[in-house]
Amino acid sequence: MESEFGGSLRDCASDDVTVTKANVTLTSTDAGSTYPKNCQEVQLLGHHVSDVYVIQPEHAPEPFKVLCNMDTTGGGWTYIMNRFNGSQNFDLYWDDYKNGFGDLRGEFWLGLENIYHLTGHEINELLVELADWDGVQGFARYNTFSIGDEDSGYALELLAGYSGNAGDGMGDEVGMKFSTREREPCASESLPAWWLRECTAAHITGKFGHRIEVNPENCPFTAFEMCRIRSTLKEARMMVRPRQPRLSLTSKCLKEEFENLILKRCFVSVNI
Repeated sequence: MESEFGGSLRDCASDDVTVTKANVTLTSTDAGSTYPKNCQEVQLLGHHVSDVYVIQPEHAPEPFKVLCNMDTTGGGWTYIMNRFNGSQNFDLYWDDYKNGFGDLRGEFWLGLENIYHLTGHEINELLVELADWDGVQGFARYNTFSIGDEDSGYALELLAGYSGNAGDGMGDEVGMKFSTREREPCASESLPAWWLRECTAAHITGKFGHRIEVNPENCPFTAFEMCRIRSTLKEARMMVRPRQPRLSLTSKCLKEEFENLILKRCFVSVNI
């Protein structure tokens, strides 16, 4: 990861849970320290300022930094992507998307491995916020979101429960592996990294550009239905947070879900 993931440690909570924020490092933590598992737990510990914090999901081998949104629809959201000014190149490769890149206080991609640790073992909500060059805003919210591990190609394992005004641009991509420009099924120099089924799906990792009226078949930086309606996008954010009540997910459950299409069979309530 880039230098954003370095600094010096500063505690913001007492007892046996360590909450760190702002300029922090992960190199000198005390033995036995535990971290919040996600931004929702940071919020539950009494931290209500949107900022950079250190978390460690239950199955993650190491803690890592995230940007938390404590303001939108109740807060507790963990950013997995942020774009708004074109300062970060998103035309990158598999290892970049696996490990993450960018600046948590600017534009960034959190990393597929980190996203898997956040979402691969319990059901999360997904919120996608969009804005075009005219300031028109849209959003897509899914009440069920989970991706697989690297062996699965970080496949989009679960996505359901759409609401919003941007269109259900990701619904057709369920089951697809994540694709980068050097990997199949259809990523190339002209297509972005994304969960791609037919190479024309919604994506928000394409080339950042100025406002233009677009052809629906040629949207360099677009998502969902907004490109088809107006223009290329200027801003895009993706955030996740655990469903309430908290719901765990097992690999057996995933198999049953795909075979039976009965999502409730995969849900097991767990305590916060």
